[in-house]
Amino acid sequence: MGPADRVAAGPTTRVARRLLAHVQPVLTAYDEFHDVADLFDRLASPGSGGDRQRVAYEDRGRLANVVDRMAAATLAVAGADDVRETAPVPDA
Repeated sequence: MGPADRVAAGPTTRVARRLLAHVQPVLTAYDEFHDVADLFDRLASPGSGGDRQRVAYEDRGRLANVVDRMAAATLAVAGADDVRETAPVPDA
C-alpha cells in the first residue's frame, strides 16, 4: 500500500485540506504556508470557473469581457494589477 492508497476518499476540498494540514510544518519552515493556504482558499472558493465566466459574459454580453476578467484573475495571483503591465493589449 502506497501513500496514495492511504488518502481517505471524500470531497476534494476536504482531502486537499487534509493534505495542506499534513504539509503545514514543512511549508511553515520555509515561510510558505500562508501563501499556499491563501492560494488554496482562492481555489476552494464557491463557484466554478464556468460560473465566473458566465457572470463575466452576462455583465457586458461580450466574450472579450470574459477573457479580460479571467486574465485579470490570473495576473492577480502573480501580483500584477493590470493585464497591460505584462503585455500590450490592443483596444477592441
